[in-house]
Amino acid sequence: MSTHRVTLNLLQDAAIGDSRAGGQMRTSRDHVPGWVLRGALAAAWIRGNGVPDLANPRRSEFVALFESGDGVRFNPLYRSGAPVGLSVLEHKRGRGCGASFDAIDFGPGGAPHECDRGDCRTTLEYAKGATPKSSGTVRRDFTSALAADETPKDSHLYGRESLDHRAVPELAGFIGVRADLLSVLTELGERLVIGGAGSTRGLAELKIADEPSTGGGERVSLQPGTAGEPANLVIRLASPGIFVDSLGRPTRLPDPQELREALGVGVVSEDSGPKIRAWVRWAAEGGWHAASGLPKPTERAVAAGSTYVVTLTEVPDQSAIRSLAERGLGLRRSEGFGSLMADSAHVSRAPAVAAMFGAGQVLGSARVRGTVLDRTRSLARARSVNPDASAPSYFTTPPDRYPTTMKEFFKEIADLNSDELLELVELLEAR
Repeated sequence: MSTHRVTLNLLQDAAIGDSRAGGQMRTSRDHVPGWVLRGALAAAWIRGNGVPDLANPRRSEFVALFESGDGVRFNPLYRSGAPVGLSVLEHKRGRGCGASFDAIDFGPGGAPHECDRGDCRTTLEYAKGATPKSSGTVRRDFTSALAADETPKDSHLYGRESLDHRAVPELAGFIGVRADLLSVLTELGERLVIGGAGSTRGLAELKIADEPSTGGGERVSLQPGTAGEPANLVIRLASPGIFVDSLGRPTRLPDPQELREALGVGVVSEDSGPKIRAWVRWAAEGGWHAASGLPKPTERAVAAGSTYVVTLTEVPDQSAIRSLAERGLGLRRSEGFGSLMADSAHVSRAPAVAAMFGAGQVLGSARVRGTVLDRTRSLARARSVNPDASAPSYFTTPPDRYPTTMKEFFKEIADLNSDELLELVELLEAR
């Protein structure tokens, strides 16, 4: 099985249901889990080849793709990287200077409680596993039942959230696939219906890279050990993980035996159990099985972004670490649970531009400042529709009377993508 990078292009809004209580508002995720991608591809296969019963001559192909567990391994698809690790410390309520810290870099109990950058002193709190730049990616639509006189009925207002295809035209990630099944998956992905409400939502195209990925999506790294301990393995989940103990009960830690078999080295044991530092949040993961019209069983899982530092008895081979990253951890890995592979988050250039060219120093008068912000917003809207949209001449060829610093500032603006442009507007407005 080899790992290939995939991109999903949304042609319509997609209703990616989550496990929160329903009621009158049907909520949606801001990404596509592996099990949703698996279901969409399986539905595409059934539309083209019929129900995979015993009489279907291609039943074995369906089983290899979606049921065997060793034919295809589905991973989540994100807009701009997997959820922030739960070991990361961020400024409370988004205030302060914006710096972040990782509790892994500090000893047990040594993580800071407030930011020590300059005069900031803002209280820090642990991240909650949000995906980068998720704000504005989910939209809400409302409908109302009508009375006999065609006026809205009281208490009959219904809402549905959807992943906005205009704000999120493309999601990316990785899948593991056997060589003999790659061409079949590629053909199935030419036209997909992702998520629920498929009659009016979810039309998408899946593109799978022909060549295997050489890396870049692993959420596993090795740190040198201390005090005679050879190494610490840092593991961050890109999707919810399902772990159970020897009696089948849900547990928040990965199985040391599973790690030993995957890495070829053991996990250091203490009196209280395996030496594993953990930053986790519990989650309930369920869903809807469209083919049968029945709810899926709800699993007790640890949330995406959960982070572990595992102390190993020996230093494992890099090939074993790479294999673990591609394999994942826990149960139901082929469906996308326990994934350790996710497309790397894009590093925004907006903060650097805002820091290099402060609004008070470069933009001068309030009139010029307002013009620049308005035109930056316009360029952001244009590039959200067409990423290759040209920047206006106001940025590319500014008037000669403008100082050199302002011209350089405009040049930087013209090179930003739509997300970075909107982020730059927010940063400049806050100054």
